[in-house]
Amino acid sequence: MTEKYELSRRKLLAGLGTIGVAGAGAGMGTSALFSDEEEFSNNIVEAGTLDMSVTGEIVAANDEYIQDVADITGNPIEADGDVEMGFKVRDFKPGDWFILCMTVDSVAENPFYLTIHGDTLEEREGASTEPEGNIDSDTTDNGWQSVTNTNAELGEKVLLSYWEQWGGTDRSDLANLDNITNTESNQFYQGARGALANGGDPGEDGVVAGQSSPAVGYTDAREFYYGLDQDPANAASGNDPLGNGFASGDGILVGGASDPVEVGSDDQSELDRRRMSDPDGDGEAELVFYLCVELPEEVGNEIQGDGLRGNLRFNAEQVRNNGDPRSG
Repeated sequence: MTEKYELSRRKLLAGLGTIGVAGAGAGMGTSALFSDEEEFSNNIVEAGTLDMSVTGEIVAANDEYIQDVADITGNPIEADGDVEMGFKVRDFKPGDWFILCMTVDSVAENPFYLTIHGDTLEEREGASTEPEGNIDSDTTDNGWQSVTNTNAELGEKVLLSYWEQWGGTDRSDLANLDNITNTESNQFYQGARGALANGGDPGEDGVVAGQSSPAVGYTDAREFYYGLDQDPANAASGNDPLGNGFASGDGILVGGASDPVEVGSDDQSELDRRRMSDPDGDGEAELVFYLCVELPEEVGNEIQGDGLRGNLRFNAEQVRNNGDPRSG
């Protein structure tokens, strides 16, 4: 039997309305705009570093004995921060000398300006001996004392000179005497020590006899630290290039305030400058200089048993964004 379904006009319109609402709902759910999301992650700002290496080596002496008894102490790489490094020479006699090579390098690929300071210099009167007592009015050992209070004489007899080059054999191969230790003429001596009169050997007063163009005189330890007047309490005179010595408040800025050297720079103009070289071949400028420490043969019995001790402190400040190399 066949059933018949009849749709009235009212039922038909109601059904179409329901379908229309469903269609409108479906249309609203699929109309979103295209979108995407990516991530730029692991963003880091990391401060740079500045690290300096200072090494010292006794490269020559008047005989093997000095090199055998001269001890270099400390490791400049391991002693990061407070570099405890130095040398100790015992039984130093008139006529003895040694050459100390100092190398300053940047190990953090960050060029820096360099200032050298001398913080302390002390002397000690040694145990009295009969020959010393015959010419020395005070042989009392009061321990280590400042140069203004000591009764020792060694600090004004030991001579120090700062050279920029060394040929590799003995004192005569030292060349280019910096004016900060040429106290006789206060000039930069551009030449080898061996070309000086008497081979460059100074007398007891530090002056090289017969040398007049320019005159050459080496500083004693007290002058090296405190200037020509040897007094740490006095300010530097206006025409004294040694200033108040390495132990002055500002120290000595290598290269001078107008154009200081840039240790660690890969600029060829810095590599070609006086005092600068590249001994390790890394393409960065290093400061290399030589200190000659000597006791003239003319020095007499007054220094017997005396002692002398001091230090050099190296201060580095980055070059980049630094308009004042002494600001730190």
